[in-house]
Amino acid sequence: MNTIVLVGTLHGDPARRDTTSEVVTTFRLAVHDHRHRLWIDIEAWGQLAGTAAAHLTNGRCIGVTGRLRNKPYTARDGQRRDHWHVLATDIWTLDPDRPTSRPPGERADQTAAVTTP
Repeated sequence: MNTIVLVGTLHGDPARRDTTSEVVTTFRLAVHDHRHRLWIDIEAWGQLAGTAAAHLTNGRCIGVTGRLRNKPYTARDGQRRDHWHVLATDIWTLDPDRPTSRPPGERADQTAAVTTP
């Protein structure tokens, strides 16, 4: 099983890109523990990507569930490197007290799910 669950702060606004077959949105999440900050790249596809691009902004507290993925590449120095990222399957906003933290129609006392069932 390859499942990862993260909670962190969105660093920068998501970048939406339309491909020939569907939409992809990428963003960076800052995940904190008591001593360190870890930067994780997140990638979402399809309807989730469009919804994330429309509703997420820099500084938002969000939760992400997905699969850990690897994209190997060759660096300028010729060495093989690995780019680890999360392919999102669900995204939630976790700061419902902010007026812009919810999709339209969402009540202020609910945690807003970016995904649709």
